[in-house]
Amino acid sequence: FLNESDHFTPDISVLGRQLGTVTFRFYAFNVTGFNSRGFWGSPVNGVDLHVWGEVLVAPPSLAEWELAGTIDSATPLAVTTTTAEVTAGNLEKSPALGNANFASAFVATGWPTNALDLSKYLSFTTTANAGFEIDYDRLEFSLYNSNSGTAEWQVRSSVDGFSSILDSGKVFSIVVDGEDVSAHVEAVGTHEGSVEFRVYLFKNTGSSNPDRRGFRGTPQGGIDLNVFGAVNEVTPSDTATPARITQLLQ
Repeated sequence: FLNESDHFTPDISVLGRQLGTVTFRFYAFNVTGFNSRGFWGSPVNGVDLHVWGEVLVAPPSLAEWELAGTIDSATPLAVTTTTAEVTAGNLEKSPALGNANFASAFVATGWPTNALDLSKYLSFTTTANAGFEIDYDRLEFSLYNSNSGTAEWQVRSSVDGFSSILDSGKVFSIVVDGEDVSAHVEAVGTHEGSVEFRVYLFKNTGSSNPDRRGFRGTPQGGIDLNVFGAVNEVTPSDTATPARITQLLQ
């Protein structure tokens, strides 16, 4: 470390694609000799600090459910807007959850305070019109309760009968505005027809009403529920050609 620095290239590819801000921290430990450590620049034979990656244009919203006004979760909430060649169903709670009335929030009661319960979820469906397919990217929503607490979440889809976890995480600040979540669903891939998504909440904690959770809307500081991806026209498959040739040769 004297006069010149060792050069390091940490691999951060595990982060994958990220929206918004990412903060990196470098930690030095097991330090010997002088206890001062830092970055050594190129003018003195070091390497200037760089972050390498690729900036991509985020896919557009396919469907949006605006959470505005007083919402009773006993009544499914219709989609507000969809992009061309896409339709979407209602935002609704599973029958195993109770309903609640909130301003600019779709909230249900009876969420598990311990382990995941697959009968308790919020769900919504997007559908590609005939002749089109959807390449799914992510979901965005804000998890909310009127009291402070934490919650763990998972997203699953109908593509495999809700058996695998597309994305998961934990939120810590759900009160007032809610906590924004960007859930990656690229693993769904590209699909024609309908795909249902379910958001599961579990291990809910808090001093008051820990079993009450839902989505917070933009008018109260959250972000409305959105599904993001790309819509493409279905390209006719070439797989029929060999079969046709074989038939002619017989």
